[in-house]
Amino acid sequence: MLSTELLLNAAQTRRCLRTNRQLDEGEYLISRSAFPGIYTGQPSADEIEYALIISRQIPSALAEIPSAPDIKDEIRGFLAKLISATKSGREEFIHRYLFEFWDESWGDATERISLAEKYYHGKCDNAQTPFAQRLLPRLVSSEAVVDIIALGGPHNRTLFPIEIKLGYLDDRGHGQILRYYQHARSICDRFNRDCDIRHVSPVLILSSATLSQWDAVPQYFKEIIHILFYRTTPAGHITLLDGKKVLNSQARDRLFNH
Repeated sequence: MLSTELLLNAAQTRRCLRTNRQLDEGEYLISRSAFPGIYTGQPSADEIEYALIISRQIPSALAEIPSAPDIKDEIRGFLAKLISATKSGREEFIHRYLFEFWDESWGDATERISLAEKYYHGKCDNAQTPFAQRLLPRLVSSEAVVDIIALGGPHNRTLFPIEIKLGYLDDRGHGQILRYYQHARSICDRFNRDCDIRHVSPVLILSSATLSQWDAVPQYFKEIIHILFYRTTPAGHITLLDGKKVLNSQARDRLFNH
């Protein structure tokens, strides 16, 4: 049984969670010898299952060490390695990474979306703010389980439904976040007095998008949605950049080249 204490001890001493041997450079929480598939990008089902067990202990581990950069870097490296190794599935790892390390995940600090409070899949075990108590339960339904629901922006009056996808932009991805946006708008319009939400600003995070995929997004939705691309840095972390800026630049280049 993996405990929070065991996870924190492994991160602090840089020892493999399964074998207890000292980790080499470029290894995080688990070793290459114990988990070869994760380090070669072809993880086995057993390796993924154990990685999921570790991932689900991370929130409680981070809650115990709010100011421990070395341990946080170890956990970030572990999740980033899993994201790289499981590109064909298991979005949970990138969901967890971006939820826990949102503020640290921006390539350009001027592009950062500031969040005052955020909720993983809309779950709130200890609802203390008016938003969490009154509006959050109405926003979460069987039709709208958003990866991250957050409140931020000017005076913390902007609602951010954040959907995270492994891979590329497709009809399913932007259709899903459009549905979440419409659901959130409906709830905020009906119950706005509870929390005074001024804007609903949808966010879609993916690895990349082509211009043809971007062209398929309805024009009015292009104007309100945030598109973010994630990248793995040489240091082994995930970083976010303004994907809409990239796509709009490519669209201008295409226009001038025709």
